[in-house]
Amino acid sequence: MSTTSRRWYALAVMLCAVFLASFDFNVVTIAIPSIQRSLGTSFSEIQLIVAGYALSFAVLLITGGRLGDLYGRRRMYEIGMAGFTGHRPRWFGRACCREASPPSWSRKRCRLLR
Repeated sequence: MSTTSRRWYALAVMLCAVFLASFDFNVVTIAIPSIQRSLGTSFSEIQLIVAGYALSFAVLLITGGRLGDLYGRRRMYEIGMAGFTGHRPRWFGRACCREASPPSWSRKRCRLLR
């Protein structure tokens, strides 16, 4: 594979990653009314949940970049995309939410965790 074609391939992969990130944020934005009804939260609490979601994405993006420098960009990119798109054990979030009662803050924290 020539250098030029590898660059175009890398650009396509990165554009897919940017598209997935923006699409994921749009999905969360569209789901806000449903999240608000299911958790019984106020508008300010929903803002906190969405801000936590965006903050966790940003922190993991910066950390992933540094780890990519240390351990290899391709490996960290694959791990990061798998983790952010939902390829993580579903039991983790469910186990946290199972013990939470509906009006409590712990359930809201679990929703943020999931």
